[in-house]
Amino acid sequence: MSVRKQKVSIVVVTRNRDQILKSCLDSLAEQTYFLDELIVVDNNSEDQTKKVVCSFASVAKFPVKYVLEKKVGYPCVYNRGLFETSYNWVAFIDDDCIAQLDWNEQIHKTIELGNKDVILGFSGTQEPQNIFALATYLFNFEWKEKWSEGTQINNYEILDNKNIIYSKVFLNTHSLQFPEDTLDIVKGAGEDCLLGVELQKAGANAVYEKSIMVRHKDPNNWSWYWKKYFSSLAAYVAFLNKKELNGKNVIQPRKFPFRSYVLSLAKAHLNTTQQLGFIFLVYSTVLVSYVFQVCFTSSRFRAWYIRLF
Repeated sequence: MSVRKQKVSIVVVTRNRDQILKSCLDSLAEQTYFLDELIVVDNNSEDQTKKVVCSFASVAKFPVKYVLEKKVGYPCVYNRGLFETSYNWVAFIDDDCIAQLDWNEQIHKTIELGNKDVILGFSGTQEPQNIFALATYLFNFEWKEKWSEGTQINNYEILDNKNIIYSKVFLNTHSLQFPEDTLDIVKGAGEDCLLGVELQKAGANAVYEKSIMVRHKDPNNWSWYWKKYFSSLAAYVAFLNKKELNGKNVIQPRKFPFRSYVLSLAKAHLNTTQQLGFIFLVYSTVLVSYVFQVCFTSSRFRAWYIRLF
């Protein structure tokens, strides 16, 4: 193992998902580079989360700290994670993610190259043979590909806390943190997009490094898929209502070969019957998205929709 000039604090935020959390922690224990420190922020769970973390800490080969944050909401728990860390670089991984074996190694190698303030990693899916998980992955991947070119991110709205690394020095220098004034809407979801806008305004250099890989637990049935879709939509509408950019955003998204990518994903992971279901699901989602884009031109409809969540 090479000498590491920079140290990285790893943060996992969690709430009432003790068994899912255990799988995430196990993946961190198996890394090719031992972690410098791990902070687990428990957002007032009512299950066995604390027991899982304490049991893991008793055998881990690196420092593990359990933190209880009683104020429920995404911005609060992520800000608490930033506050509790010891080092300049802070890497967030969601509790429902499995880190690739060299995830931490790739983080350190990317940091050592210098000239970065934010590093967005790549998020795959744990169940590529499931049409709902694969569709969720597809739209997440498309969104990030459209707003990045190579490793350079053009629109910081794509920043995603499930797998991301921040320079705490940059955040502190510019007095930036996750905004906590949106907690009444989907528990403050969209906090990473909002911070992304502020980071871009502050001149941060954000890169997209696909070698830093995790696999995310995505929806695997109809109800979970659409529940996640509509709640994510509410969070994004709340984000659009709040964000304030200096001047008109003239950045244009890159063209993405959507149709060919849908077909290549289907052929790579699904049998013939599943392929038909996957294509139907994808284009049903596209149709619903178009309908909502029209509806959201009405501020009254946007306000009504947000109140549902």
